[in-house]
Amino acid sequence: MTKTLVIFAVFFGGVVISGGVLYRAWVTANGLEAAQKWARMSALPETAACLHVETRGGPFTREFTIQFNAPSDDLNSWLNRLPGTSKLNPVIKGRFRVYNVEPGNGAMHAEVTVDDGANLVVIHTFWS
Repeated sequence: MTKTLVIFAVFFGGVVISGGVLYRAWVTANGLEAAQKWARMSALPETAACLHVETRGGPFTREFTIQFNAPSDDLNSWLNRLPGTSKLNPVIKGRFRVYNVEPGNGAMHAEVTVDDGANLVVIHTFWS
């Protein structure tokens, strides 16, 4: 009986962990795709690292925050060829550049912030 419970617990734990990993991968992929459409972004630079996708909201709201790092030259090249930021002049706040992007696909807000000191990009967009 104890051996059966241990086997069941290990199996159940594996299923829960695997499900969590698959769900997180799905949230990351869907969140990235939606945020790119809403902020009118193309694919991230090939050198993008430390990608973090955060999804919030429920049936009536949805919010995405995407963060990644890339070398400065790659970030600037990427921003200059994007439909959402290529023709914008950013608001400069210290070492931060903030691009208030015209949102796409029904989003209400889209913003791209670049931290030039850390070579970090934060894309924030939401629909409500």
